[in-house]
Amino acid sequence: MIFRILQFSAMLLVLSAPRILQKWFKMQVPLTLYIVIAFFAFNALVLGDGLDFYGRYPWWDSFLHFHSGIILSFVALWFIHVMMAEKSKYIYMNKYFTCLFLVVFSLGIGAFWELLEYSCDGLFHTNAQQYMASTKGTLVSKKDIPLKGHEALKDTMKDLALDLGGSLIVATYGFIKHDEILEKRNER
Repeated sequence: MIFRILQFSAMLLVLSAPRILQKWFKMQVPLTLYIVIAFFAFNALVLGDGLDFYGRYPWWDSFLHFHSGIILSFVALWFIHVMMAEKSKYIYMNKYFTCLFLVVFSLGIGAFWELLEYSCDGLFHTNAQQYMASTKGTLVSKKDIPLKGHEALKDTMKDLALDLGGSLIVATYGFIKHDEILEKRNER
């Protein structure tokens, strides 16, 4: 029960993050970002845990990690554009550095997420890191059997690889569109 309360509290925090950015930092947050974050939170918490998509569909966690890599990279790209608009005379982002930043930002948040999963598994005896051989669901019972050795690390490494894959797609998009985006910014 404590795990569920913390999980839904985290969902409320994630859902309110764009409004917090808008209010505290006076940043214009695109409606698309609100929608994508709400969609992701719904998929992860309501469908994933609430309706046990993690347990029923073994690919569900991979689907979400791949999409989180994409979402986080677009958040990083949006952040760069906000910075460039505010300080356009002082900041020019090289396209290679922009791509590197997108990937590192996404992987950094992905690694932080894996640390949270590890902590929840230890504190609440959950299976967020999929270290149980007998279930793919988040909640485990005393009957479940843990994986051993290297097998227990596969989920974490796969999740980070999927975060990387999603971020590389956005980095490629950012690389291709970089000059076009800068031209549009300079026309304003």
